[in-house]
Amino acid sequence: MGQVNVSPYQGLAPFEPEQAEVFFGRAQATRDLLGRLGPRLEERGTILLVSGSSGVGTSSLLRAGLMPALAEGAPPLTGSARWPCLLMTPTADPLRALAEVWVRAFGGQVEAVRERLCRDPRDLPSELSGTDAPDGRFILVVDQFEELFTLVDDERERQVFVHALHAMADGPRGAGVVIGVRAAHRDRCAAYPQFAEALQDGHVIVEPMTGSDLRLAVAGPAAAAGLEIEPGLVDLALSELGEVRAADDRYEPGALPWLSRALLGTWERRENGRLTIRGYEESGRVRDSVRRTADEVLAGLPPEDRKMALRVFRRLMVLTAGGRAERRRATLAEIHAAAAAGSAERRERVGALLSVLAGRRLLTLDEDGAEIAHDALLSGWPPLRQWLEPDLTAQALYDGLIEEAGRWADHGRDSAFLYRGARLLAVQEAGPRWERDPDSFPTPGPTVMEFVAASATAARKAKRRRGLVIGGMAVLLVLAVTAAILAVAARQDAPTPEARPYPRACG
Repeated sequence: MGQVNVSPYQGLAPFEPEQAEVFFGRAQATRDLLGRLGPRLEERGTILLVSGSSGVGTSSLLRAGLMPALAEGAPPLTGSARWPCLLMTPTADPLRALAEVWVRAFGGQVEAVRERLCRDPRDLPSELSGTDAPDGRFILVVDQFEELFTLVDDERERQVFVHALHAMADGPRGAGVVIGVRAAHRDRCAAYPQFAEALQDGHVIVEPMTGSDLRLAVAGPAAAAGLEIEPGLVDLALSELGEVRAADDRYEPGALPWLSRALLGTWERRENGRLTIRGYEESGRVRDSVRRTADEVLAGLPPEDRKMALRVFRRLMVLTAGGRAERRRATLAEIHAAAAAGSAERRERVGALLSVLAGRRLLTLDEDGAEIAHDALLSGWPPLRQWLEPDLTAQALYDGLIEEAGRWADHGRDSAFLYRGARLLAVQEAGPRWERDPDSFPTPGPTVMEFVAASATAARKAKRRRGLVIGGMAVLLVLAVTAAILAVAARQDAPTPEARPYPRACG
């Protein structure tokens, strides 16, 4: 590479295929992927499922490790150098996203290709493929496959997309379909029969990096970019990561993005082409680098833009069951709507804010959308967590409602399981908030709706019963008071002892 004015470290963003020269520490993992993919592509197409925890570097491995290796025809897939390699993420419209990458590679019209994907994806490669490969084969890498579950609400659309992927692998061209998915969503793939074989025999788990891997991830990019590293810097950075080291000498998945962000900050403070300990300290070191970067950006924004940043970040996140925050990609239209950018001036201001956030590697931008650069920002930036606190409370209430409604249904809709009092009132008050954010709070099924309705009905009946009881008690109280008054009056009208006649004494 040899360009000291271009950072060899990506911060929180993944490495891309064109950055393979500065992608270090994953050589063995890349060979393992090729070794699993090669035999499966000898005579037929295949689906390979690659999963890893958030922060472990699955996206970088696929983009900057596997794809360049395939382009070079690395063993055992020596013929892959002639195969087109397509890269996509599902987005909120996976079929269109697939059609777009197909058209860029092979030509055609997006809408026509999308229609064929829905109707008959098996014939698509043979009719539209313009590849020069003798066997007409190709590789499709679907990164961030979890978007199919976090961004797509229509189950039918999910099934059509999965069917299209399977048809490409099982069709006449025998494509190699490599799917990268976060480990937290891997089990959801089991719901689709097309993935059964991949889950059983074609599943690769990306392990966290070892100490030697991380050491190479620090020193390798610097050497490739012609940078010098001050002695002791690598050991200092790894010693901080040692606090989160797992028992098997592998670091926790979150170690990689923290390290990468700290190294980017160190590069920004380089001295005459040298990465220094002082620059590393000033960047905030590993633990503090993400928080400090985000804090600096936030502090530099005008008050109105800070509020806008909150709305933008909230649109770029989704709260899963259990209250865990995850990234979601949003289109510019969604971001403009979240920021109330109805005017051209307001949209220009949103664009300037996105540029600032992307310039500091907090967001990544593309032609028509944006996403948070990495999940590390969700856990490493306290103000963001504070901003989310009301949403987390609402999420806990929402999750509890789903669970309690299920228990109610499982127990024959026993009224003993219904909500009452403050819990019912909290759900009724949260309803409008949930409706305004369907990404985090999908419309619950009929069981939940019936549970809330039954709880409200029971509450009204209980209120009426209480009214009757209170009314009855009031009547009884009036009768009791009246009886007491009458008794007192009767005693007052009775003759006194002096007025009573006494019997005469006997003579």
